[in-house]
Amino acid sequence: MSTSHIARNRFLHIRMLDDELAKIQENFSHSTKRYLSDYIRSVLLEKPVTFYTRNKSIDELLDEMISLRTTLHAMGKDFHESVNRLQLFSQIPEIRDWAQANEKSKDLFFRKMEEIENKIIEIDNKWLRS
Repeated sequence: MSTSHIARNRFLHIRMLDDELAKIQENFSHSTKRYLSDYIRSVLLEKPVTFYTRNKSIDELLDEMISLRTTLHAMGKDFHESVNRLQLFSQIPEIRDWAQANEKSKDLFFRKMEEIENKIIEIDNKWLRS
């Protein structure tokens, strides 16, 4: 019979200092246990407790990547706005010719920007689950 289906009807009351309780709650917050009572029971009965670990360098990389994604997004919006403004002057042959010649560059820029953004989201999602 699984211990999770057994009714627990015994209580254990203990007194602790604020810093002792804070330490227990800190450790509990990094564990995979959903309830403090499960965590404490596992520790007291010397059962294994799994903890989440975070790689600080990966967290810093993710912060940089998120910042880069924001910057790229802003650059893309500025670029798109500039192109739209230039199209207002499409009656000037030099500007029209320049806009047509750079259409491929614009498309390539936005495709690459979208690839980078998707990769950042993929990495972000992968490491947030860890």
